[in-house]
Amino acid sequence: MQTTSKQSKQTTRFFFNLLGFLPQGPKTIITSEDHSVPFSLVDAQTGGVCYTGMLTASPVDLNAGIASSKADFTNYTVPGTYRLKVGKDLSPVFSIAEHSYDALTGDLLKMFYFQRCGCALTEKYAGVFTHAACHTSRALPYGEDPATAKTRDVHGGWHDAGDYGRYVTPGAITVSHMLYAYELFPNKFDFTVNIPETGNGTPDVLNEARYELDWLLRMQLSDGRVYHKVTTANHAPIIMPEEDDSPLILYPSSSMAVAMFAAVTLQAARIYHAFDEPYARKLFKAGLKSLHFLLKHPEFIPFRNPKDCRTGEYGHPTDRDQRLWAGAEYLRALATGFFTAELPKDADRMEEQVRARFFGNMCDFTVKKDSFGWHQAGGMALLSVLFCPDSETVFGHVCFDMAKRYLMHNADAALNLREASSFDVPMSREDYTWGSNLSLMNHGMFAVAAHLLTGEEEYRLCAFDCLDYLLGRNTLNFSYVSGHGANSLKDPHNRPTVADDIEEMIPGFVAGGANCTFRDPTAKSLLEQQGRIAPMDCYVDDSRCYSLNEIAIYWNSAALFVAAYLM
Repeated sequence: MQTTSKQSKQTTRFFFNLLGFLPQGPKTIITSEDHSVPFSLVDAQTGGVCYTGMLTASPVDLNAGIASSKADFTNYTVPGTYRLKVGKDLSPVFSIAEHSYDALTGDLLKMFYFQRCGCALTEKYAGVFTHAACHTSRALPYGEDPATAKTRDVHGGWHDAGDYGRYVTPGAITVSHMLYAYELFPNKFDFTVNIPETGNGTPDVLNEARYELDWLLRMQLSDGRVYHKVTTANHAPIIMPEEDDSPLILYPSSSMAVAMFAAVTLQAARIYHAFDEPYARKLFKAGLKSLHFLLKHPEFIPFRNPKDCRTGEYGHPTDRDQRLWAGAEYLRALATGFFTAELPKDADRMEEQVRARFFGNMCDFTVKKDSFGWHQAGGMALLSVLFCPDSETVFGHVCFDMAKRYLMHNADAALNLREASSFDVPMSREDYTWGSNLSLMNHGMFAVAAHLLTGEEEYRLCAFDCLDYLLGRNTLNFSYVSGHGANSLKDPHNRPTVADDIEEMIPGFVAGGANCTFRDPTAKSLLEQQGRIAPMDCYVDDSRCYSLNEIAIYWNSAALFVAAYLM
């Protein structure tokens, strides 16, 4: 039987960075067309054609789950507002502008102010997103008798994520991302973000990082150990932070926490020396004390949540990558010559020990060096070695060459993933897990570091691709950064933004991202109902979906590193 009905052609979909493009940056838009056809770039105001080209078709990418093609108009550099036209279909309006990422970078940094614990957020700095001081009570070391134990003042720092816990290892890695971003490209941080310390003569990125460093110093014990975390016994319900008045508990030290504390305080010492020398010396002495502890205790001291604790664990099966990083930062701090007066009498012997253990860990291929995360911090050691002035003298040419090979291998792995993706995103299927946007930005950080080392353009383009994905060039047309893009994060799993009854979302928060592996029950149910199977599709902007939609300080800091470099 013949039919006279005709199937209407599906409208072309367009996937692109919702913040737009820089005139001198790459400019690509992915479309749902499955073959090469002409495209044109048209002026959004007049409709006049400004540029033409051909879509480049891609095979079906299983991570994206759709056939697609790409429009590349990188060579067009005139600022303005535009649409992409394919056949009769027009994309939404987008811009080409010199300062497309300036507000983004500022908001990514300001996010940390909104995560501050232990102080009131006032209207002068927080606008409508105010709250009273929280978690100011003294904390009790776990397992000690409240009637006889000595409590401790550990106020301050940042709430780690959507909960109200404060954890040493993610706090240390977050601060380090910020410090390395400032150290490697300080000219990108000449802006202010309206925090209480603004205007004190120190860049705001360092002002904000210091708020967390001050808290980290309070978490150190007299023998160099560092409490792993301070939280309540259970996560708070969905309430404002000042309403969370359950007793604060200090959980036992771990060698991971000690090593990462030592690394970041030693790193911070050399950076803050130019702004506040007494504070820098305080940081150095604290780092030195924890490094002494590590040398006396080469054994791994793990952390596991006690049975009556249900807050974040942040455990790990080894500490060797964290010790590698701590050793690198000590040797680099020594090389500055700033801290001679703080060195112990046996400084030469200590340096010899540190060098031997650092060299052993650097040469050991089982010590992971492919991550800038709290769980595997070996990548931070690579930054320390490779961007140290006169590095081959400080670390030796063998270590320098080895660090460069590790870093370039990781950066090239990102290029290979990008090449295999129809959306030009350097992500494997395994990367689409809890906090996938950290995996994304981890690749972006390696790309930035490789570009700084070599100047090769492909690495810079790879970093741009990471930012493009984060800001909307994904199958959901969704910006994972709140307040940035027409379709952006609005309902994260974050207690204050759910409990404050304010419809507007604070800008600059990064969501965890698409997750096709372990998911919470609500996320699993919603994704099944919506038929979302492809890894890139496995996301819902719903505050109940903590495995998809939680925020975290170390997701923001990695995004800040990449965005600031590209701005």
